[in-house]
Amino acid sequence: MNNLHYPSLSIAPRDGDSPFVDAAAVDAWDAWFRWRNHGTLRDLTVDATWDRVATALASVESAGSALTWKRRFSDAFASWQLLLDERILATAGTEQTGWAGDGLVAVLNVAGFVRAPSTLQASFDQVAFEELAALAVRALDDAAELAASQAPVDSGFRIGIIGLADALALLGLAYDRADGRALAALAARSLAQGCQRGSSQLACERGAPAPCTEAWRLRATAQEVASEIIVEAERKGIRHRCLTAITSQPRLALFANNVADALDPFINASRPDHAAASDPQRVVPGRTHAIAPNHLPIYSPQGSALDCAASVAAQLALRAAMRNWLDEPIDYPLLVDGEPGEKQLALWAAMVAQIGLPQARWRQPDHRVRTTPLA
Repeated sequence: MNNLHYPSLSIAPRDGDSPFVDAAAVDAWDAWFRWRNHGTLRDLTVDATWDRVATALASVESAGSALTWKRRFSDAFASWQLLLDERILATAGTEQTGWAGDGLVAVLNVAGFVRAPSTLQASFDQVAFEELAALAVRALDDAAELAASQAPVDSGFRIGIIGLADALALLGLAYDRADGRALAALAARSLAQGCQRGSSQLACERGAPAPCTEAWRLRATAQEVASEIIVEAERKGIRHRCLTAITSQPRLALFANNVADALDPFINASRPDHAAASDPQRVVPGRTHAIAPNHLPIYSPQGSALDCAASVAAQLALRAAMRNWLDEPIDYPLLVDGEPGEKQLALWAAMVAQIGLPQARWRQPDHRVRTTPLA
C-alpha cells in the first residue's frame, strides 16, 4: 500500500479484513485523526480511534446507559455510516477538548446505507438512515455537553451527508436523472425526520433550552416532520433550533474510504491531493473513484457546452430537490473542472435564478474556492 508510514498494525483487522478499502483513507486517518501524545502513537488502530471518541461521548450519558450508547456510537463509526466533526475525531478522549459547543458538524455516509449494493435487489435503508440521523444529534449533543463551559448547548448543529454519488452508483441510479434526484430528496427528508426525532428525545431527557415557536412549527410541518414530534415540541420545547445543513467536508469524505464529498458527482480525473494539517510537507493522495459507471462529466474548458450544462444543471437540480428539508441553504461551491468563461458563468447564473436557489459559487477539484457568485 503506497504512502503508508507505519507498519501493518496501523490497519485494524476485522474478520480478517481491513476496515479500510482505500489507501488514501488510511493516510487521511493517520494525518488528521490519529492520536499522538508527545510523539507517542496512542491510536494503534482505527478501532482505537473509534473507541476513544465513543468513550468520551458516552461519558456524558447516565451510568446505566453509557455502555449501550458507547456501543451504538462505535458501531456507527466503524461501519463508516456516521462521521463526526473533525475536531471531535482528533481530540475527543485526549488531554484537550478541541472544540466549542457551537457549530458542530456530523455527516451520514449515504453509501453506507445501501443494502445488496450493485445488484437487482439493491435498496436504500431509510429506517436505519433515520435512526443514525437521530444518533448523530445525540453524539453532537454529548460533544456540546463536554464543551459546555465554552458555549451553550442550544447553538445549532450542521448535520449533513457525504457519499451520495456513491450510493446512487451502488443503487444503479443516475446522478443527472429523476430517479437520482428522488433518492436525494428521500435522503434529505429522512435526515430531517431523524434529526428532529433525536432532538425531541433529548429534549425529553435533558430539557429544552428554547420554546417551540410558530416559525419552528411551520418549518417542521413543511419538512413533513411526524406530527407526534411537533406535538411534543409544542409541549416541552426545542432542544436544537438548527440541525440539518449540507456542507463540504472533503477530509471526512476522504477518511470514509474516499467517498464523494457532500452532493458532488464523481470527477473523471484523479481526486486531488490534500496537505496534512499536522505536517505541511506531508500530502494525502486522492484517486479516481472505483465506481466508474456513475461518472458524470463536470465542466472542463475543453469540454462541450452540452457536458458543461448537463453537469452543473444536475448539481443544481439535485440541490433544488433537497432544499425543502434542510435548515440552511445549500451554498457550498459547485464542483467544476477548470476555470469557466463568462458565457458559462452567465448560463449557470440563469439556472440558479430559475431554480430559486441562493447565488452559487464554484470550486475546482483541488478545493480552491472562487468566491465570486454566479451572477
